[in-house]
Amino acid sequence: MQTFASALALAGAGFAAIYAFYPVPRLSSKIEKWRANGSYKMFRDCKVYYRDEEGRRDNDAILLIHGFTQSSYDWRRICSQLKTINRRVVSVDMLGCGFSDKPNNTTYDLAFHADLYEHMMYELGIQDVHIFASDMGANVAMELLTRYEDRKRSKTSGSAQNLNINSLCVLNGRVIVEDTYIMPIEKIILLPYVGAFIARYVYGFHLFANTIFKFYGPTRYFIFGMADSHISKTIIDTWKRKVSEDSIAELDQAGHYPHLEKPQETFEIYKNFRKSLLSN
Repeated sequence: MQTFASALALAGAGFAAIYAFYPVPRLSSKIEKWRANGSYKMFRDCKVYYRDEEGRRDNDAILLIHGFTQSSYDWRRICSQLKTINRRVVSVDMLGCGFSDKPNNTTYDLAFHADLYEHMMYELGIQDVHIFASDMGANVAMELLTRYEDRKRSKTSGSAQNLNINSLCVLNGRVIVEDTYIMPIEKIILLPYVGAFIARYVYGFHLFANTIFKFYGPTRYFIFGMADSHISKTIIDTWKRKVSEDSIAELDQAGHYPHLEKPQETFEIYKNFRKSLLSN
């Protein structure tokens, strides 16, 4: 038993040494090009990577919010299309993700991320915005939407950093928490010590048990990849029952990342959603 424990300890030490000193893989030329076309701004003493791309329209700005362990690079296959219907297309790497800093003394909760996005948009001079959110980014968007709706109900203008949300479209977001499948990595992150270590290098996760139902209107939309194993079919049924059958699009042969798997089809659905806003 003692020999086994010693061998296990040596193996653990070996893996730790490899992890600590193994060189970071070089980025591909495509990713390097993506990074080169972006910039950085500061938020609470941390560098935040963002891209602010000029579109072909005279008005409208869209904010792209990525998901769990993802980054702005996930929007690469749909950005050019989005520029045809927006004046500005903004994507931001959340702290802990992509090219942004990854501080180890930060609580990565939804309020923190919402503060970051409000700050970044303020720095870019944008207050009125359409939001397109994927995966956990939908929960961050819901926090921003909650703040916006609370200000409207209280009839307060808020601070200069508050966003006015013109519309919200969700891509495979788990906004109905009771019907959500929790991924194994998310369960591991909840474990003491182990979770903290993984979250430091992957991402801090915080489930947000809010609902979009009371904020529903013609400016909210949900695009769902039918092959997504992360979200149960009951989410679609619940959405249709409690919200509206007309506010959800089901995309065949697309999984958890419709904007990567079916970018043109996803864009066409989103474009039609935006067109529908003009008649409301």
